[in-house]
Amino acid sequence: MSDCFHCGLPVLPGFNQSVVLMGEPRTMCCPGCAAVAQTIADSGLEDYYRFRKADAVRPDAALPEELELYDRDDIQSAIGSEETGQGRSLGIHIDGIRCSACSWLIERRISRLPGVTAITINTASHRAQLIWQPGIISLSRIFSAIFDLGYRAAPWQPGDDETTMARNKKALQKRLGLAGLGMMQVMMYAVGLYVGAFQGMAAEHESFLRWVSLLIATPVLFYSASPFYLGAWRALCNRSLTMDVPVSLALFIAWFASLGATLQGGGEVYFDSVTMFTFFLLVSRYLELTARRELNRSGAQLPLGTHRLDGDHPELVAVADLKRGDRILIKGGETIPVDGTLVSGRGQVSEALLSGESSAVVKAPGDKLLAGSINQEQSLVLEVTAVGSETWFAGLTRLQQSALAEKPVFARLADRIAGAFVAAVLLLAGGVWLYWWQVDPDAALTTTLATLVVACPCALSLATPTAIASALAALNARGVQLCRSRALEPLARVTDIVMDKTGTLTRGQPVIVASRSLVSMPLEQCLAIAAALEARSGHPLAKAFAAHRAPEIMASDLQARFGGIEGVVNGERYRLGNAGFFEDGLPSGDLLPGQILLADEQRPLAVFELSDPLRSGVRTTCLALRAEGFRLHILSGDPGPGAAELGRELMIDLVTRGASPRAKLDYVADLHRQGRRVLMLGDGFNDAPVLAAADVSLAMGEGTDLAKISADGILTGEHFSIVSEALDLARRTRRVIRQNLSWALIYNFTAIPLAAAGWVPPWLAALGMSASSLVVVINALRLQRNPQPRQRSAILSPATAP
Repeated sequence: MSDCFHCGLPVLPGFNQSVVLMGEPRTMCCPGCAAVAQTIADSGLEDYYRFRKADAVRPDAALPEELELYDRDDIQSAIGSEETGQGRSLGIHIDGIRCSACSWLIERRISRLPGVTAITINTASHRAQLIWQPGIISLSRIFSAIFDLGYRAAPWQPGDDETTMARNKKALQKRLGLAGLGMMQVMMYAVGLYVGAFQGMAAEHESFLRWVSLLIATPVLFYSASPFYLGAWRALCNRSLTMDVPVSLALFIAWFASLGATLQGGGEVYFDSVTMFTFFLLVSRYLELTARRELNRSGAQLPLGTHRLDGDHPELVAVADLKRGDRILIKGGETIPVDGTLVSGRGQVSEALLSGESSAVVKAPGDKLLAGSINQEQSLVLEVTAVGSETWFAGLTRLQQSALAEKPVFARLADRIAGAFVAAVLLLAGGVWLYWWQVDPDAALTTTLATLVVACPCALSLATPTAIASALAALNARGVQLCRSRALEPLARVTDIVMDKTGTLTRGQPVIVASRSLVSMPLEQCLAIAAALEARSGHPLAKAFAAHRAPEIMASDLQARFGGIEGVVNGERYRLGNAGFFEDGLPSGDLLPGQILLADEQRPLAVFELSDPLRSGVRTTCLALRAEGFRLHILSGDPGPGAAELGRELMIDLVTRGASPRAKLDYVADLHRQGRRVLMLGDGFNDAPVLAAADVSLAMGEGTDLAKISADGILTGEHFSIVSEALDLARRTRRVIRQNLSWALIYNFTAIPLAAAGWVPPWLAALGMSASSLVVVINALRLQRNPQPRQRSAILSPATAP
């Protein structure tokens, strides 16, 4: 594969375009490079290529050593890179993104590189999800290509966003403070100039006010507004148009025109418009940064160090140096940095940052402790079971990162509109200037400047990303972790809610309420055999037998099927399951529907009756959802009468029991044929296919890994009301996005004709444009109202996060 002679980027297969330079055809990577090279040749400047310092080289030909380190397999594993069906996947943070057009530019250029499968950027969070083929292109080359576009990329790690945002916020506060002071001072002088224009003013006084305004506005222009110029220059260098281009053009036109009028001693000055425009633009960006920082803070940050016990002596070590089996001391008030098992001590632990639950959970020896939890009382000693990327906290962080990197339909639409809108604004401004230059030359500059300012698509670029960031932060605070941000759209259009029973409507923590042996085998032995069969099962019912495990009784050759499990214990094959599991005609004696039977290959051995209490808030939430017009369904794999009884208790008429995974898929497919929009709630491995097939799906936080991987989101809170809260927030998000887009479009299509007609002065255009951006940002921040979780207890499983 050859490289472009002009810019050095690789030439895509099938693209055949060349330019004759220095007597030889030179390969080009795109029509843009070909046009530039042809212009250089036609202008007789071919010596540029002959005397440039070096021939164009590919971006990875001279990479810094720190970038090349990212190509090592061990480094990629350490930074969270994972193998997928399309290649390696990695979440990255890109610094320098200003608007949707920046994201579009990076996506368009990087996705054209050979070996890059996909890259999606979330403008609000500045995070991207990258998928590439390591055998074709290196990660360091991709980072270098992003750098060549004028942006900085690095692997995303927890804490990176907060550090970057804190640095950006500090710099933005300085620029904003200077712009605010400058605006107030210049506006005071502008009032004097406006009054003098109507009532008369001595020439020396008018000149003095102009020069003082110039003195104050100049640092505002060249310091406070400098990020806009850098963004515009970067966009133009990459033959692209972003929001920064019309902003920079308007500011420079206004300042240079005012400078000329000040030097000549006559004409209009627009220093008040320059400072006001800069100030309100920075206010909009400051609010946007605040919204993104709130989303970043919705998760926790783990401590870097902890106290490892060497005997009874605590030693401060880095968390990264811990390994499984180490014992660490967690003092009262400290955040737990790893997953582990409580060995010594008893106290209350807050899991609010993971589950959205505000009530602390009492932990005793043998209980699981999760990274990100906070020890609220006495010191605890735990044995490490997972560190770093293997912890539950890291899994939730990856889910959040994945959700932020995706773009819903509204966001993709806004990106396309904003990019085209900038080009249209520049063309319109040029047309306005030509028209007024012929009609009234004195008004040409003022009208063109007002048109440029009033038409800046800042509000359009901020409308969707800010709303999505606010919505995800609010959902996280309520105990709903979306794996895919695009799930917000179908979640807002749901008509039917289909729910599994065990582990979804119920707590998934069954207990054995009755048991009896059907043969001479002791009941304790029957329970131990059942516990051995269920020891590795991810089904919620397996938890009922956990207390009866015997170390000397182990199961092998396990085979899980619909309704039960079978395996070999001490050389004998046993089966454990419900009535539907024993369809081969095995005598079941007095076995009743809904009971669990243990049998060997000849006869039933024991019967166990299990009870699983409802989740908190199930009754009230189901009543509320029915009142809101949702159709509720119970779709259970349990063949017993429990599902029907639960349906009557919850006043749900649509109940299906004994449904296999295939039957569940068919059930949801039938709802789709009826035009229904389905939200599926499940937790088991048998729910995974239907979770993936539904319009949108949520898995229980205590569910199996397969269910959580298949779902669009995870309910980390135990209280069932968060389902209703998530649906309500999704509908509110859709309304806010529509309001923002509608406001941005209505404002632009109303204000632009007025400005082009000469009815809007530049200062009013600056105020109107800035106000429109503030409106959409503040409207999006409304989604974070009342984010505090209700008082309820948390039950979390330390299963490996997806």
